[in-house]
Amino acid sequence: FSTWMFTVAHNLLVNYYRDKKSALSVEQMEMAGIQFKDEKYLNKLVNQLEIKLAIDKIMALPAEYAQVLIMRLVNQLEYKEIAEIIGKEEGNVRVIVSRGLDKLNQEFTS
Repeated sequence: FSTWMFTVAHNLLVNYYRDKKSALSVEQMEMAGIQFKDEKYLNKLVNQLEIKLAIDKIMALPAEYAQVLIMRLVNQLEYKEIAEIIGKEEGNVRVIVSRGLDKLNQEFTS
């Protein structure tokens, strides 16, 4: 039952990030007159934007890689759990994660 619940939640998350519009950048906010007086708040906001950028880049990958990377990196599931959810062998999941990380690295370096 928990595997089914996670699959439903995962699909909702995928749909959310696929449909979500881009957030404003810090520079755009400052140009619009929004001032940041609290340096901690600004750092937190920048971290959130960096996380959103990373998730957006993950979601731009082919679906197989995106699905597995979200489960592994965001939800911190074990390879065995991911394998049960997607119906593949644990070794295959490890390969998908590795290849997905390679593709993600290419996205960040290009």
